Amino acid sequence: MLSRDNIIKILLFLLLLLCATGMLYSAWIRQNIFSGNLTEKYLEKSHNAPVLTYAAEETYLFEADLQSAEKKLIQALKNNSFYVPAWLTLA
Repeated sequence: MLSRDNIIKILLFLLLLLCATGMLYSAWIRQNIFSGNLTEKYLEKSHNAPVLTYAAEETYLFEADLQSAEKKLIQALKNNSFYVPAWLTLA
């Protein structure tokens, strides 16, 4: 039978594994945006506010396209109006 300490260690390991998986997914998305592998169609259909905000920042900084970046930020805010980084980037 598993002791209480072993159960806590297993649960902590699973929690850290879940966090690592989320970080890897986020890094994969950001790398695809940076390298240009994600098309505009994907970003138009996306409902992920952090991805849209990051894409808007990249569009504004690297392409100097303010209108396109603003459209992405507005889409991010339509999907999640409480996402503060999108509000701050839009400001």
